[in-house]
Amino acid sequence: MPIICIMEWKYFLNCLLDFKKAKSCHTKAILFANMMGDDYLEEKINEEWNKDLSKLNICYDD
Repeated sequence: MPIICIMEWKYFLNCLLDFKKAKSCHTKAILFANMMGDDYLEEKINEEWNKDLSKLNICYDD
């Protein structure tokens, strides 16, 4: 499930430039990691999110 959300947010960010939909996908991926109790997965998802945002020069803090 998280890999689908990651691919979706990359599509929304890079192709459609739709931050709102991308953030929604990121949130879903994080929720899945939390439900599974996988802190490492959550950390890696957030690292990938921050990397993608930095490539587009988007500053975002929760």
